[in-house]
Amino acid sequence: MFCRAKGHGLPARYRLFWVGSHQAKAIVFLYLNDQTTLRKAGSKSDPYYVFRGLIARGEIGQDFSSNLAAWEREHSD
Repeated sequence: MFCRAKGHGLPARYRLFWVGSHQAKAIVFLYLNDQTTLRKAGSKSDPYYVFRGLIARGEIGQDFSSNLAAWEREHSD
């Protein structure tokens, strides 16, 4: 299950998406939008729309384990 944050120190119209695991005691941050993808309902640049596209293309996994494995591959020496 994905989580998202708005507010909490983020600029207006920004969203941060992540997935976490209590068992692993870890959080993997997945996506933070930028100036080109500000929140605007119905827009193709809306961060929720962009995030769904990343999932659909397989750039973001469906669960914590797959996203953690991708992060580990990306950050291994």
